[in-house]
Amino acid sequence: MPSMAIARARSLGAVAGMTGLSMSQQILALFAGRNGGWYDPSDFSTLFQDAAGNTPVTALGQSVGRILDKSGNDAHASQATISARPKIQQDGAGAYYLDFDGVDDFLVTSVIDLTHTPEFGLALAVYRSVGGVAYVPLGFGPNAVTENGTFQIVWPRTTTTDRSSLYFRGTTQTGLHGGYGQSVPDMSRFIAQGHINEGALLRQNGQEDTDSSDRGGTSLSAQALVIGSRGDAAFKLEGRIYTAMLLDRRFTADERTLIDKYLKQVMRIAA
Repeated sequence: MPSMAIARARSLGAVAGMTGLSMSQQILALFAGRNGGWYDPSDFSTLFQDAAGNTPVTALGQSVGRILDKSGNDAHASQATISARPKIQQDGAGAYYLDFDGVDDFLVTSVIDLTHTPEFGLALAVYRSVGGVAYVPLGFGPNAVTENGTFQIVWPRTTTTDRSSLYFRGTTQTGLHGGYGQSVPDMSRFIAQGHINEGALLRQNGQEDTDSSDRGGTSLSAQALVIGSRGDAAFKLEGRIYTAMLLDRRFTADERTLIDKYLKQVMRIAA
């Protein structure tokens, strides 16, 4: 059952940029009547050292075994294996993040049901510690190359190119590859979205690339969102995640502008 605060914020409506709302309220309003999840390591009230959520995180350097979903959908993310839990840290600019070791760290949400929709929206603020290594910092389902109704961000696409990609499959998989080339910075803001019959969009640090590919099928699937790895535990991130979210619809242009502003805020990047 959503809290009174969540219910109140949802009642404010899903139009981003409403006058008088804080940034957090505007992000929460995106989820009004929608499925998905929102994960914010800067909010210590959502962080727990154990997977069951019994022991709160109270200090930097502690392992995070559970992070609560702030969207009101209760799609909380956890990690039962102690050694595979990321740690909460703070960078030189004062921004909080989850630190993934690239060996075994990742978090998995409860199943998020997208079988009612052919579209989605993702957002992610991420830093990679090592370049030239293929990571999947955020993925819905075990493998978007082979599993119908799934998607994942891949960065870089291969170990020989620095281009990021959105791998997105309806009944066939078509990757949308970003146009950044070799100039991609290690700290990046991603917004990705798609409709299985109408194409996809990938935005990285304000640069948008799109396609109009029909990927087949009529709806997405019901899967866990995996933070810090592909869903089959491959391509683990060595780096930091500052925030992540999934919505069961595409974002409007105004909402993408708002979300990019939010990603800058959590990373302490000047607007």
